[in-house]
Amino acid sequence: MITAVLFDLGGVLLRFEPERIVENFGRAVGMTPEEIRDIAIGHLKAEFETGALSPAGFRDAISMALNCALDEAEFVPLWSDAFEPNEPILEFFREVKKTRRAYVVSNTDPYHMRWILDRWPEVAECDGMALSYELGLRKPDPAFFEAAIERFNLTPTQCVLIDDLPENVEAGREVGFHAVLYESAEHVLAQVKPLLQK
Repeated sequence: MITAVLFDLGGVLLRFEPERIVENFGRAVGMTPEEIRDIAIGHLKAEFETGALSPAGFRDAISMALNCALDEAEFVPLWSDAFEPNEPILEFFREVKKTRRAYVVSNTDPYHMRWILDRWPEVAECDGMALSYELGLRKPDPAFFEAAIERFNLTPTQCVLIDDLPENVEAGREVGFHAVLYESAEHVLAQVKPLLQK
């Protein structure tokens, strides 16, 4: 029997468009999206999402890379305004909570979480959240999922993971979850609802 469903955040519960971040910064600092993309910020994002960089440290590093000065009030919307609600999956999230445990498991950072919870507070109305910057681990590291299993006292074979990245789905399967790759809301519902009826 499935007792818990683990939802990824950006790309599953919420639609996430990273290109909007590039466009946001491009407009703010007078650079083309191509120029923004050429600046290597991937490693900074990874450090921020594992808590190795503080919010202020991340903001300062990005500002330095873009050769501009952005205070927090200016920076946060540029970095965070890239999410929209995925209504069919949010509705499913609400349904799941009525009969099963529901968790959020996400590679994310403090700025994004503050932005999301200010706009969609129901995301926090679950049985728990495993967030990369709190755990110091990112998916698809199996240790991320093992930490979530321990934190929430889960039996992996009784859990369904929904994620939009194949490598995360594969890692979830390796630790014992039933894992479903998000391709569309319809696809997810068709895959997961039958599992909940067993």
